[in-house]
Amino acid sequence: MDELEKDYQGEITFVRLDEESPSSGQAVVCQASKFGLASTPGFVFYDATGNKTGAVDSFQTRAQLQQQITDLLQGNA
Repeated sequence: MDELEKDYQGEITFVRLDEESPSSGQAVVCQASKFGLASTPGFVFYDATGNKTGAVDSFQTRAQLQQQITDLLQGNA
C-alpha cells in the first residue's frame, strides 16, 4: 500500500482503517460494513466529488490494484 501511495501521489488520496491497531476492533468492523465491505483487506474507491466508484472486498495483488486504479482514473470502471 505504501508503494501505491507513492506511485499515485497527487492523483489519489489513500485513507486507511487499521484493524490491527489495539484501539480498533469492533469500531473498524462497523466502519468496514458501513462502506459495504464484508472482509478485510478491502478497498473502496471514490471520485473527487465523493461518489463511490468501486470496491474490492478481498486480497488483491499490487498489479490487480494498479489495474483497477488505472481503469478508474481513465473512466473505464
